[in-house]
Amino acid sequence: MEAFQLVYRIETADGDEKWIWEQGQGVYGEKGEIIALEGFISDITERLQAEEQLKLQSLALESAANAILITDANGSIQWVNPAFSSLTGYSFREVLGKNPSVLQSGYHTEIFYKKLWERISGGDIWRGEVINKRKNGELYTEEMTIAPLISNEGVVNNFVAIKQDITERVETEQALAKYAGQLETLNTVTAALSTSLELDSVLELILNQIRQVISLDSGAIFLAEGEYLRVVFDTGISPSVKGQVFRSGNELFDEVRRTGEPLILNNVREDPRFKNWANFEGIESWIGIPLIVRGELIGVMTLDNDKPYAFQPEDLPLVSAFGSQSAQAIDNARQFRTSQRRLRRLDALHKIDEVISNSMDLRVTLNVLLEQLLAQLKVDAATVLLYEDNLQSLVFTQGQGFRTTTLQHTNLKLGQGRAGKAALERQDIFVSDLSQAEISLLDAPRFKDEGFVAYYGVPLIAKGSLVGVLEIFHRSPLEPDDEWVDYLHALAGQAAIAIDNISLFDDLQKTTLSLKQAYDATIEGWAQALELRDMETEGHSRRVVVTTIAVAEKLGVKGDELGHIRRGALLHDIGKMGVPDSVLQKAGKLTDDEWEIMRLHPIHAYQWLSSIEYLRPALDIPYCHHEKWDGTGYPRGLQGEQIPLAARIFAIVDVWDALCSNRPYRKAWSRAKVMAYIQEQSGKYFDPKVVATFLEYIEDQG
Repeated sequence: MEAFQLVYRIETADGDEKWIWEQGQGVYGEKGEIIALEGFISDITERLQAEEQLKLQSLALESAANAILITDANGSIQWVNPAFSSLTGYSFREVLGKNPSVLQSGYHTEIFYKKLWERISGGDIWRGEVINKRKNGELYTEEMTIAPLISNEGVVNNFVAIKQDITERVETEQALAKYAGQLETLNTVTAALSTSLELDSVLELILNQIRQVISLDSGAIFLAEGEYLRVVFDTGISPSVKGQVFRSGNELFDEVRRTGEPLILNNVREDPRFKNWANFEGIESWIGIPLIVRGELIGVMTLDNDKPYAFQPEDLPLVSAFGSQSAQAIDNARQFRTSQRRLRRLDALHKIDEVISNSMDLRVTLNVLLEQLLAQLKVDAATVLLYEDNLQSLVFTQGQGFRTTTLQHTNLKLGQGRAGKAALERQDIFVSDLSQAEISLLDAPRFKDEGFVAYYGVPLIAKGSLVGVLEIFHRSPLEPDDEWVDYLHALAGQAAIAIDNISLFDDLQKTTLSLKQAYDATIEGWAQALELRDMETEGHSRRVVVTTIAVAEKLGVKGDELGHIRRGALLHDIGKMGVPDSVLQKAGKLTDDEWEIMRLHPIHAYQWLSSIEYLRPALDIPYCHHEKWDGTGYPRGLQGEQIPLAARIFAIVDVWDALCSNRPYRKAWSRAKVMAYIQEQSGKYFDPKVVATFLEYIEDQG
């Protein structure tokens, strides 16, 4: 019987399953017959299980998604799985026996690898990220774990390295980090922009802040003006192009406006559209970012870079968001500037209104108006020509901002020159270029010295009548918009109102003065007639007027009140016109009845004059000059300060002049006697305070 080997499974009494390996052979007798069997039986359950485990492990290593390599203790590669070849591009045969350094990219330093080797050689596990290089030279990022395989004796026999390609994840993380950083910067920019409302500051802040999120060497902000784009701010451009205008029809402008999206040019020298946009040397990459507010394009922001392909499509969402924030900030600043300008203009109109209300001096009023006009409309010079209806001509009245006195001699007939034409046709006249105009002001003597380029003339109309022309001159091109023109018309309206009001006031003053002169002449005539009728001393009325006013001034009376006192003194005996001649001119003493008639003359004065508004304030003297300080006077028996001051003053002056003058029934008293009499009557007939002032005045007069 030949030797045999058997592997079979048995079940123990405990129900466990065992694998048995049996090896044996027959034992032969002398005759060649098998007389016995001999051999070995072993329990190989654990060995078979271990082999199965190794087989599974090998299969797992071969099919693992992660790259795995095994090296010997010196670091030479002994085995790699297929995933390693897929990751690196190297086959097992190409790396067998080689050091993993074939994968090094040069990104990490020698010190890095030295520390790594020291760690795993010491029996520690190393985990980290490494940038390696594939067989084709492409760099990639991997996450790697290196573990030493240590024998039972504590000796490192092998190393196992597990590699996972995390390039995409790292790039995503980097992109997210970059995006997060950009968003943070954008938020910072948004916060910064929201704190400023000054347009120039906002424009500068925009270009300074966008450098934080986009690489640029220069940039500019263009704002739309109708069909044009004007550079309002730039950075990194030498010389500056601020103020330059780009007309409509530019392809880049039209495309950005049409799409409403940022436009990237990464090789501007090969793009014919850029040649029509600008001719800046050194620019290789360009972005045009639309600035849109409420669906309307208000401008374009351009970013330049000196390197080609500096801007990438992934930058578009960021610059688009930045453009939106910038557009809103610019719009806010412009609205704020407009509001501030309107407030300043309203304040200017209010100041002019105040001047018109409080001043009747035409030159002062027009000077304030022209001062505000130059400041609010940002023009260089302005003048007001007044229309003289009787001469049918316009004459210079007031001007500001001129270098010469040329226009101060202006005297134009209706229809003559621009101002005459504006006045005749009652329409605005605007000349953007005086050098090209049909009627050239530049031909006037010395006018060229002014350097004016633009002209604007506005007729001044008040209540349907022409009162003058307001002229504006500017030494650079003038581009008036609707708001500018509306404000100019508001100022012109105020100028017309001021001229009309002051003209009416002047006419009224002249009329009033004429009436006053007529009234005063009439009053003086009455006074002279009364002197003749009452047989008063010649000049009595004139003397009492002069003395009464002088004493009143010493007592602090001022202004219009002195005029009323003058008229009251002249008319002090106007009531005697109601006294019969038989009483008034009686040579002897009056009877009681006659005195009753005589005492009525103050009442007559009041009744006659109180109905005349002009003379009503002058009634104090005619009505009250016979009242006495102690209350014994007539017609009402007033006492003390109940008697008007003018009447108290006149009472003393009238007695003084009467006693110092010769009368038909007596001779004049001496000066000393009259002064003694007045002193004696102080506190009785006369106000003591007025007496003291009067006597002081008499002594001063000698």
